[in-house]
Amino acid sequence: MATDIHGKGTIFKTIKRLVGKVMSTINSHMVIREKAADAQDWKRRKAEVLWKEAVELQNNGNFRKALAKWADSAKFESESSEPRLDLLANVYNEIGYCNYRNRNYIQSREYYELSLETYKKLSIFRGSSMAYTMNNYALLLLEVGEEKRAEKLIKESLKILEKSVGVDSPLLAYILNNMARAYNRLQQYEEAEKILTRAMEIEGKMMIKESPEVLTTLELLAVVVFQLKDYERAESLFLQVVTIREEIKGKNHVNVVSGLFALGSFYSDIGEYKKSEPVFNRCMEILSHNYGPEHRFIGVFFNQLGWVAARREQVEQADVHFQMAITISEKFIIKHRIEAAVCLYNSLLMDCKKDDYDKAWDKLLRSWSLFASTGKVEYLPVIQYAVTIVLDNKNQSTLAALFAKITVQNIIELLEKEQTPPSFPRWIITPQEDITVYLNELLWRLGRIQEAQAMQVKLDPFRIHVTTLHAKVSNYLADFWGLDDVEKVWESHYISWLIQARLWGEGVDEENDEADKPKDNYKKNEDASDEPEPPKKVSQYKSLEEVVEGLAVLLEKFRVAKVKVD
Repeated sequence: MATDIHGKGTIFKTIKRLVGKVMSTINSHMVIREKAADAQDWKRRKAEVLWKEAVELQNNGNFRKALAKWADSAKFESESSEPRLDLLANVYNEIGYCNYRNRNYIQSREYYELSLETYKKLSIFRGSSMAYTMNNYALLLLEVGEEKRAEKLIKESLKILEKSVGVDSPLLAYILNNMARAYNRLQQYEEAEKILTRAMEIEGKMMIKESPEVLTTLELLAVVVFQLKDYERAESLFLQVVTIREEIKGKNHVNVVSGLFALGSFYSDIGEYKKSEPVFNRCMEILSHNYGPEHRFIGVFFNQLGWVAARREQVEQADVHFQMAITISEKFIIKHRIEAAVCLYNSLLMDCKKDDYDKAWDKLLRSWSLFASTGKVEYLPVIQYAVTIVLDNKNQSTLAALFAKITVQNIIELLEKEQTPPSFPRWIITPQEDITVYLNELLWRLGRIQEAQAMQVKLDPFRIHVTTLHAKVSNYLADFWGLDDVEKVWESHYISWLIQARLWGEGVDEENDEADKPKDNYKKNEDASDEPEPPKKVSQYKSLEEVVEGLAVLLEKFRVAKVKVD
């Protein structure tokens, strides 16, 4: 008995010892897991700290530095023990917004999409937060010309917010303002006015007049009323915005400049140049007081003043303003090539008005190269028209006709696709003569009558033919339009130069952005491939001077070869 008891006791002790070891092992694993969790939790805390730092930077308008903070916040949160999807969705939205403000539209689109996908994964629906992402995404879509999709997105977000916060919530003002922006882009100004009226009713009940969103509504309404040609009311609204900004920040604060600029542009648009000039002068005084006399924006406003003087036929005064604009803009020429190109372009047109085409030539080459380096094709018809005028007046009419035909061909192609030809921006001075009228006269002067007649036929593809004979003649004439074999060769050389200029511009942009861009190591790319990327295309040009020299050499080849097709 004693032996049995002793045996059972031994077995019991053995089992107890084994259970103890198992529990000890489990406890050890739990401690290790807790320590690992604690190690991961510090990443969550770090993500929160970075979140707060990013918010502060973003509120101060430093979107590049904020973007880096947001990126790090997302990285630490993603690597934590239990990533919070609501925080990640919010951070992805902010990354999209900062990229949008930095004009990185492709990256912006990616992160807005990622934000919306993350919100959809949440077990609890985050209505208002998701609605804000949808609205920010809509702003991007408006910027890239997808107005219809933007409008649809805003309407969806409006429905979400109305359900989650109510139909009279001040949070709706932001949504309604974006909806008005969409209607503005769609040129549905009556609808935009209705939306803004509703926004003002909500703001009048719940918000003070100094609120940023109230000012935004007033500014948008002023633009809408202007488009509806109620100029008296529009002026009153623009002045109201300026007054409120002055009351909030003081008359010499930089925040007043945006309101003044809108007012000055309004006066210019309705032909009240005497009123716009002192407004732009005041903008310059405020900027000079705050940033010094050679700030980049000072050059922008010198250009505006030159534009106003040119409209008033004050050529000498306009030329002085444009020269000042060039002096300042060329100090920032690499990062802000469009601004410098516009100043040079406007100034060369003043040289043309004074019949100084040799002086205009150097500015033309530089402006042309800068426009080409941006890859913005909407500027090419503008600069090529100036090329036509300068070459024609430098007794190179045949070469002038070549570039004029290339420009008109672009317009014809747009017409055939039933697209609107690109309109010239208001802040670029364009020659008063229409390019087609100028080319028609030029071709007749060169004795190329059939081409001139063919151009008129091609520009009016929907003309009504009086008789069958009339239709046959039109079809016959149309065959004379277009570039012949010689012209096509020269066009191919020109296109090759355009590509090289653009590649140089892309290289410059990448160098400028490289230091400011955060490393994108927090976003998993499931589609990544081990295959090597194709070699990157690089321009043969290493500097702007080489781009300009390449253009000059190209044009000299054209001139020496005496391009002639008649």
